[in-house]
Amino acid sequence: MRSFLLIISLLAPAALIVACESTSSVSKLAEMAPKDLFSGYTQNLGDLGGLLKGVGDSQSAAMALPKAKDLVNNLGAYAEKIQALPPGQVDSLMQEYGPKIEPAMTMVDEQIARLSQNPTYGSALSTALRNIPTLK
Repeated sequence: MRSFLLIISLLAPAALIVACESTSSVSKLAEMAPKDLFSGYTQNLGDLGGLLKGVGDSQSAAMALPKAKDLVNNLGAYAEKIQALPPGQVDSLMQEYGPKIEPAMTMVDEQIARLSQNPTYGSALSTALRNIPTLK
């Protein structure tokens, strides 16, 4: 666990900026247009994939863990609001955003699989990411 925390402190400052933007965006979900909800979901998913891709040792895993949990929580908040939209609207927006969401989810899945194969630093991080909210 200590090594995961150390990893997060080594991540690029850009990741922290993205985190602040993601968190502030989630707090305004009730005011967001449907396109903005999909855009936020897609952005958080891409951020998560990028964050996980940067994990290569115990220290970076420790540092990534809190941010990864935050991003997963953000994804859950976006997914909840998106799933409350009328089905026709969701279908229409999925046609637009699906081509962006699918490769981002694939990247996240690949990174989780990679991390889960390393018991030294990846298993705790991949376990924390086991239930990433998806759009159906």
